[in-house]
Amino acid sequence: VCGLIFRVDDPGEPHAFELDRSIQRAPGGTAEQDWAQFCAELPADDCRIGLATVSWQADDGHRASKPVFLLWSPSKAPIKTKMIYSASSASLKTALQGAGIAYQAGDTPGLDWTAVVEKAKSATLHDRPGRSYTPWRQRDSLRQRQ
Repeated sequence: VCGLIFRVDDPGEPHAFELDRSIQRAPGGTAEQDWAQFCAELPADDCRIGLATVSWQADDGHRASKPVFLLWSPSKAPIKTKMIYSASSASLKTALQGAGIAYQAGDTPGLDWTAVVEKAKSATLHDRPGRSYTPWRQRDSLRQRQ
């Protein structure tokens, strides 16, 4: 699976989500092609929340990846729907632990592959020189010992 797309199950209960689509990885496809396929499944006139993995070739040559939590809010979507999705997206992101970076787009140019990869790279702690990095599990276990 290269991505999941969720929708609000009941507008009266905005924190109830259901899986709208599961996008399969194309055999032999690139990460950019997978992203394009994921984006093609987003409706032009309604909001959705997506989770996809973005991968790229890092400067040192290794393959890096980051999950991207996408709030899709196109301009053609009704205002009330945009408000519901915007307000309830945090609860889904919390439920999907490790959902990675948050990214919001409202039109097709906002889904540009290069922009998404740059956002993912900037959120990768290992790429930030001079910043110490402690994985959250290790950090939590250190807190418990104190």
